[in-house]
Amino acid sequence: MYKEEERQDIIDRYLQDEMTPEEKKGFEERLEHDPVLKKELLMTRHIKTVFERKGEQEMLKNAGNLSEEELKTMMINIENQHMKTNKRIPLIIMLAAIAAVAFVIVYIGGQPRYGADQLFNEFYTTQPYETVPYRGGTPMDEEKDKLLVEASALYEQGEYAKALEIFDKITADMNLEDTPEEVIFYSAISMLEENKLPEAIERLSYLEAADNSDFQQDAAWSLALAYLKDNQRSEAKTTLEYIVTGNGYYSEEAKDLLKKLDEKKWF
Repeated sequence: MYKEEERQDIIDRYLQDEMTPEEKKGFEERLEHDPVLKKELLMTRHIKTVFERKGEQEMLKNAGNLSEEELKTMMINIENQHMKTNKRIPLIIMLAAIAAVAFVIVYIGGQPRYGADQLFNEFYTTQPYETVPYRGGTPMDEEKDKLLVEASALYEQGEYAKALEIFDKITADMNLEDTPEEVIFYSAISMLEENKLPEAIERLSYLEAADNSDFQQDAAWSLALAYLKDNQRSEAKTTLEYIVTGNGYYSEEAKDLLKKLDEKKWF
């Protein structure tokens, strides 16, 4: 019967295929007559599998903010510990630790260099209010024209929540198709400013798809940024690629933003 430390050492050697053919044969013969040793071997294999499947995620929770250099240092320390100590590090711990750290380096290194919020804040500026000739929708009555003047003044003052309340009064009895493009666009920007992203995306998407709209280019750019703010990176990239293809007013900014969206943290 092996002592406890001897059993673990022998199990490690067996799983690492470090035994001579004679030792391996003797070990496997002993397994047939030593239920404790056999149970420990099966347990070791099971724990090794658990480490391989779950160890990486546990490492990510603790290592997500480490730099590449810190993670590499972690791996070197593990190897040094194994090389310098006279006592064998259990196989399952050594392999799982090294595999987990390697996974973290690859996983984190392949993550986007820039967060969605970071890019949004870098590229977003509020659209200035510009009155345009009436296009789209049903002509508004005098009361709604006065409300639009009030909403535009609040918008220019940066009072987007209040402006949005007035825009909502204007559109209360109107379908999107009946609403003037000016109202749709600046109400959407007000929604974007107030973090009402699904509603903003719906209205900007409508204008972005509209033919011959005075707001089409502004809507497309704002839509890409709305997607970004909502962390819909794929949709933002698709919209930006469309802007670049159109070679319009925002094409150069769209190229710059696309480049940063594609950059990875390390490689």
